[in-house]
Amino acid sequence: MSTPVPLSLQLPTLGASLTPWHFRLPQPAVFQNTRPPTPSTTASGGSPGGFFHTNSESSVLISKDTFMVSQLNDLEQRSMHLNTTCFKDVLLNALYKGTERGRFFHSKIYNIAYCKVPKVGSTFWTLLFTTLDNGVDFGKKLLEKKRSSLHAGRYTLSFSFTYVMSAKIPTILPTRDPYSRLYSAFIDKSYLPIRINTNYAVLGMQNKSLCATDVSFQEFLQWILNEAKAGKSVDQHWAPIYSICGSCEVNAQYIVKQETFTNDIGAVLQKLNVSSEKYNFIMHTLKGKRIQSSLPGIVATILERSFAPETSRCMPWLEVTRRIWRSFQIQVKLY
Repeated sequence: MSTPVPLSLQLPTLGASLTPWHFRLPQPAVFQNTRPPTPSTTASGGSPGGFFHTNSESSVLISKDTFMVSQLNDLEQRSMHLNTTCFKDVLLNALYKGTERGRFFHSKIYNIAYCKVPKVGSTFWTLLFTTLDNGVDFGKKLLEKKRSSLHAGRYTLSFSFTYVMSAKIPTILPTRDPYSRLYSAFIDKSYLPIRINTNYAVLGMQNKSLCATDVSFQEFLQWILNEAKAGKSVDQHWAPIYSICGSCEVNAQYIVKQETFTNDIGAVLQKLNVSSEKYNFIMHTLKGKRIQSSLPGIVATILERSFAPETSRCMPWLEVTRRIWRSFQIQVKLY
């Protein structure tokens, strides 16, 4: 068994038994006006007592405009911070290099690229970029697909790192708190019966006749650290984002954070001047149905993988369904 990893951030350890997880559904973003509304007189010129009323519709528009300016400023500050970091060679001199660059999407209509990073909304980004270049109807069809088949699809907008870098295409880089991303990868690829071979590797088990279904998050982290220290190229689901995207080598135009995903996406789409039909579809899917729309595809993928002999003999059907439900609770909390 691996030596425990000392973590300043105490993250839960998952094993055979789990205590109830209390969570709240995320609240929708609320546009708030940062300055008091300017009073306007009534049509009759106002009452002798100085009665005023405000135009609520105008206040909402001012509020949205103010919020959008603030959001765009945040995006600009992130790009400047990345440029400063790259100038100091902080990322280029990082201990872990990685040998495998990720795939990029390139919308030729809007001339914007995106680095596809697992566990940072990559499923939704696939939907977004295919909608940008192929239209809303095509995007609706993707919502009906299993997650595995959606990612395995061959898209004409998929390009290599070399192409995006050499052409200096303006690029969107996704980012997420690394601990949250690692925990999400653990739930998705180790706790759920999707990649049983990962658990054998984590536990160092050579005998595949034994079951490797109970791996703790601490063991998972220690295994990743050991692989990285040994100079191995780790899986992209938990490799550092800079090693996947070449963050200092591409033309990073926007940096979109998982923690402010909805607001960032809205600002980027407005900056790209996306058509109202595409904008409304993307934002409606994101704000109202992002999790709900992806559930059928996620469940179908998990169930498909759980029928594999090495999984079905080690994990009863009831346990598979219990872990699926528990993973939804955890992922909602993470997002």
